[in-house]
Amino acid sequence: LFFYSVNYLQAQDRCSFIRYEQMLQKLNPNKESQLSFENWMNEKVIQGNKNLRSSATTYTIPVVVHVIHNGESVGNGINISDEQIQSQIQVLNEDFQRLNADASNTPSEFLSVAGSISIEFVLARRDPDGLASNGIVRVNGGKSAWGINEETAFKSLSYWPAEDYLNIWVLNLSGSDIGYASFPVSNLAGLENITDNRLTDGVIIDFKVFGSDNFGSF
Repeated sequence: LFFYSVNYLQAQDRCSFIRYEQMLQKLNPNKESQLSFENWMNEKVIQGNKNLRSSATTYTIPVVVHVIHNGESVGNGINISDEQIQSQIQVLNEDFQRLNADASNTPSEFLSVAGSISIEFVLARRDPDGLASNGIVRVNGGKSAWGINEETAFKSLSYWPAEDYLNIWVLNLSGSDIGYASFPVSNLAGLENITDNRLTDGVIIDFKVFGSDNFGSF
């Protein structure tokens, strides 16, 4: 899961992940549960700790931000500016590298394991065809707002291969939703036939909470 610093909360929920998962579970009762995945992940963590070895490798993750607007000019309304998008990438890297300003507020029970993870997010410099890119794609979706049950529709408007990029869709989410991420598919026994839909793999964030006004008047 990805945690974003947001400054626009009002009466909105912070994350729509649980409601999104409940919707998927109704559509596919055999889908892996969140608890099952957590148990699987815990086993992997234990196994990883046993095989832990020091490494100076930093893994770079190319990010593509798909801005699904409604015809606004760049920098207005849903069609947020390049600077606002870049501020989110900066915040994301600060959080993962524990350089965020509020790192000093880490609860005492987590201090012994708090640290920097060797991951760096960068806006993609090449598109899937190898052409130069700034990692930002802008598409007029022809709608002022989208619901989480419409994700197949808005994600199909712009998508880069999930094997090579982290897809982030920025749009106006309807209702109280401000964002969610797709749930990973694991290799738990009995779930081998679960469909891994690479075309919906990524993160969805409402445009009002994307980025940080610490870096500009967004």
